[in-house]
Amino acid sequence: MISSAVDATGMDSLTFNNNISINLQQGQLYTLVVSRYTTNFPALPSTYNVTCPVKPAGAIVFNGVQLQPPMGYSYTYIAVNTNTEAISSFNDNSDFSTLGAGTYSVYGLMFDSGTANPPGNVNLTNLIGQPLSTVINGNLCLMVSTNFKPLTITPSCSTVVTNSYDSGLGSLRAAMSCVAENSIITFAKGITNVTLMSILTITKNVTS
Repeated sequence: MISSAVDATGMDSLTFNNNISINLQQGQLYTLVVSRYTTNFPALPSTYNVTCPVKPAGAIVFNGVQLQPPMGYSYTYIAVNTNTEAISSFNDNSDFSTLGAGTYSVYGLMFDSGTANPPGNVNLTNLIGQPLSTVINGNLCLMVSTNFKPLTITPSCSTVVTNSYDSGLGSLRAAMSCVAENSIITFAKGITNVTLMSILTITKNVTS
């Protein structure tokens, strides 16, 4: 946090007594907080103007609270696989129901969707499969939320045995827990033996 003393030069303007220089980190959101200077001045909420005479090429200074992406920018959500740290999908409505089973972190992403150059618009399809850290530190005009929501997708129940393991997805034990009474369990091609590490109790009438 950085602060500075100010002097009132009139009822409508304030002048800073000193200059503050700081190095800003790429990809971070900085907020200027303006408070009242007496118990009743200015009356809140109060409008103010922020000017930045010198700024890096491609930088944007937001004046006031930004509730919507600025012109030329869009907002979406990305799902990051927690095991690989790679971006698995994106969706404007945070609908990730088509993702495979696994654990994910869902972040918000504001990105350049216009035609400004530099840095040019961001093609979200090109982000799929890339580590999140690479995207954040890359030369792309985007901002990733600092918080995220955890997402766990469980595998759908299957009555097909695809491996010889004792348990887990594709095992005979998993298939038996899914199959209904008087139903069929299917063994994938090549599965002729199953290794059981503990007793498998069959209480349903099934065929294979």
